[in-house]
Amino acid sequence: MRTRTVTTHLSRRALLGGFAATAGAAILAACGGASATGTPQAVATQASGAATSAAPTVNAAATTVTGAASGIAPTVAAAATANATAVNSAATTITGAATSAAPSVSAAATTVGSAVASGPYTGKKLNVAYVINGNLGDKSFFDSGQRGMDRAKAELGMTVKTIELGNDQNKWGPGLADAANQNYDVIICGTFDMEQYISETAAKATTKKFVFFDDSVDYKKGFANVYSVMFKQNEGSYLAGFMAGMLVQSSDANVLKGTGGGKKIGFLGGSNIPVINDFLAGWKQGAKDAGLKDADILVSYVEGQTPFADPAKGKELTLAMYNQGAGIAFNVAGSSGLGLLDAGGQAKRFTIGVDSDQYAILKDSKPDQAQWITTSVQKRVDNALFRALRLSGLDQLKYGAAEAVGLADGGVELADNENYKKLVPQDIRDKVAAKSKDIASGTLKVDTAIK
Repeated sequence: MRTRTVTTHLSRRALLGGFAATAGAAILAACGGASATGTPQAVATQASGAATSAAPTVNAAATTVTGAASGIAPTVAAAATANATAVNSAATTITGAATSAAPSVSAAATTVGSAVASGPYTGKKLNVAYVINGNLGDKSFFDSGQRGMDRAKAELGMTVKTIELGNDQNKWGPGLADAANQNYDVIICGTFDMEQYISETAAKATTKKFVFFDDSVDYKKGFANVYSVMFKQNEGSYLAGFMAGMLVQSSDANVLKGTGGGKKIGFLGGSNIPVINDFLAGWKQGAKDAGLKDADILVSYVEGQTPFADPAKGKELTLAMYNQGAGIAFNVAGSSGLGLLDAGGQAKRFTIGVDSDQYAILKDSKPDQAQWITTSVQKRVDNALFRALRLSGLDQLKYGAAEAVGLADGGVELADNENYKKLVPQDIRDKVAAKSKDIASGTLKVDTAIK
């Protein structure tokens, strides 16, 4: 696997952090339009001191968007006005403005930047290439991006071709360069491992537009044709670690069925790289705030030639952590993490999904695994990419710049679905919601591996 120094990568987050409060918040706000699979829903929007409120959807697959927008995975954003009231007592949220009772307050109402697009789409029908250094079917990261592509096709009338470059790293650079030589208006790619290739390609193909997600190019070197978006995964991971720490200490009879009495928690990362360790930083901090010690936190990395595409090894490592006393295990390993979910089903132990709502994805096809998924730490890649294409088609996307989005912006969230409510006791959910509100308001600072 290609490596690069942590120092180079970390310096970038400092540059990106300032975008989160303004431009970063527009990710959800700009996703106007009706979803092909969801139900209407609203996102809190605050601009020039005004905010609007709307009722949250009860569809577990819905996402937060602006106006009548909707999406694919469960939302956790809150709507608010200056004298806001409870929006819907049937729904609860886990994002920044969440409370245990209902999404009725506006602590994390998003401040919308000037490049907001909402209402009917009247922009260009772009020809887009979605280039992934892997394959679809991971049921998490790349599949989330694909859902954004599917929305762009259905709602914006864009043409999208998904190019799967597989796990052979030797094909990644040439594959991206080939896409840049084709008749595409926008080329999208992501992940830490593609930074070198997109930098090389974008520097040569200056007439093409690029969208880079989950990392950033070095804007000190130019790249006026590249838009980057990163996610504060450490914030969502903090909530997961806090929840996990509370679960393994619980004496609730139903919880004990899922933990098997295990008092430790397990973390499965694909590779020992900054973006994965950013998950780990938040996970550890949350677990410790719940009362666990370092010795209670087990960590394993898949590594090898295909660290994010080796479910057999992912399963082996997860079963080993269960045998060492883990009562719950967290998947941060892409397709390798499907092995973790398999291990949870086999061992009848709690798991936590990543990037997408993995319970919602697997509940029909693999119910034996899905029933043990307490929640998922979601990176809303789908929202981010859909929003980027929408704004790009309207000539409103700020190329040559980066955004960093987290809980307060709806860029990261926990899956608040039926299984979360079933497996996690109300008192623990209340405490998680309180921590989420603290993070979104800035009261609680989450550790990060990316500075």
